[in-house]
Amino acid sequence: MEKSGFKTKDFGTIFVNTFKIYFGKFFRNIGVSFLFMLIPLLCMLPYMASIYALDIGIGYPMFDGMTAAWIGLGLSGVLMLIASNILYPSLQTGYFAPLTSDSLEGKTRERGERSRILFRNFPAVFLAQTCGLVLKVIPFGLFMWFWVKVVVSFNYSNALYGLGKIGEIMGVYFLFIIAFGILSLFMMFIRHNVLFEGKKGFKAVFDSFKLVGKGNFWRTLGHILLFGLILYIVMYIVIFIIGIIAIASVMPSIIMELDTALSPGGIVGLSIAGVIMIIISLMFYGLMEIYISQLYFNARTKRDNIPFPGDDEIVEEKK
Repeated sequence: MEKSGFKTKDFGTIFVNTFKIYFGKFFRNIGVSFLFMLIPLLCMLPYMASIYALDIGIGYPMFDGMTAAWIGLGLSGVLMLIASNILYPSLQTGYFAPLTSDSLEGKTRERGERSRILFRNFPAVFLAQTCGLVLKVIPFGLFMWFWVKVVVSFNYSNALYGLGKIGEIMGVYFLFIIAFGILSLFMMFIRHNVLFEGKKGFKAVFDSFKLVGKGNFWRTLGHILLFGLILYIVMYIVIFIIGIIAIASVMPSIIMELDTALSPGGIVGLSIAGVIMIIISLMFYGLMEIYISQLYFNARTKRDNIPFPGDDEIVEEKK
């Protein structure tokens, strides 16, 4: 029996496409990622303000300084959870996924049109991502329940008992990490389902499960691990080289001067190294978003026989 369908892309093609798309608009992509990265950083402001109030002894009218600091920390934690798990991914995918599709299809858009698309789709993407986070909380809640149960029943007078309980906690934590990672993989296409299929809420979440689970799990996992490993290796090699250069720029100040003040060359070297490391971290997330978007197009092509953007080639499979 012969079966015809649109062709999916292999790792090499997706890998090359990812870098071509990102570096095709390099400075714009870096700038956009930098603006998005400011959101999680701004979420630390309540805690920083609380610590500042604690240090100078002001506190708040209704709380003492220490209480204010803990409230600031808790508020920052909640805001960071929302920003890093919902806001930041929604904005990143909302920008890079349509950019990937347009680049593969050779589309050009007017200035400002991409921003309008981003903000028009943002509420639906935010809602779907929130639904996904609700499901991710389940393994976290089970782990916290077990952790609290162990802590409450902990026998601090028995060393062997204590080591056994610590082993239990580490084992459950390891299982939690595996469960959380698998859930994250299954929910990887939530935002793409909203952007390209118009699905909303839990429907986008469950369809992401179907896309990954329908014969694509091991392939998707392999793609992510291989691409992530390559990026990490390249990134750490570059960071290592930058670190060596930064240390070399500082050493003359340490060796030749009696005080600890850095020379102008050392300050410039450290500043350049810091900027390059920020750029590398911003590039990592942008490249991953472009790569994941192509994995989504691949999964959709395989399941629904929808052509990969920019490629209408049909292949014949014999069975």
